[in-house]
Amino acid sequence: MSTQMKLIIPLLDEAITTSDISEKAGFIDGYTYNKNKPYLDNHIFLMYDADNVNKNTIQREINLSKSPNLYGKDYIRAGGKNYVLYVFVITNSDIKNLLKGLRHSKSKSFARICEFWDGKDKVVNKYLCDLLPGVYCSGESVPEEDYLITHEEFMEQKKSPKGLIIDL
Repeated sequence: MSTQMKLIIPLLDEAITTSDISEKAGFIDGYTYNKNKPYLDNHIFLMYDADNVNKNTIQREINLSKSPNLYGKDYIRAGGKNYVLYVFVITNSDIKNLLKGLRHSKSKSFARICEFWDGKDKVVNKYLCDLLPGVYCSGESVPEEDYLITHEEFMEQKKSPKGLIIDL
């Protein structure tokens, strides 16, 4: 996960915890845009393994669903795997500044990032302590979705050379 995303996630909502972005919760990565849905240009995407269901994923669902900034959930298939995307609307001005490569301005946001990571991430600590420019990574897109054939295409593939449908 990029440093930029590590700084953004705590600002999405107070209900989000580090356990919500853990491997146990099925967390894959966070993204700043989705090339499959470019009209969602003012959103953040948190991607999770949709096939990983356990007590941590249930708690994650509860925590993320509480957020007033949650735009919705989307289910995608990419690289032959199923994923769930939690889509958050960017309302926080500090998130907008982070996306532009600027420093956040509110001490409340600074405190939230500190509280969220609790000194457990060296890169975030360096940013928070030094406020050095240039620690931002370029944004990454949600992986492109797999192409799913239509019913008509499926039926066309099943036709034999004589135009008859082969019964499987």
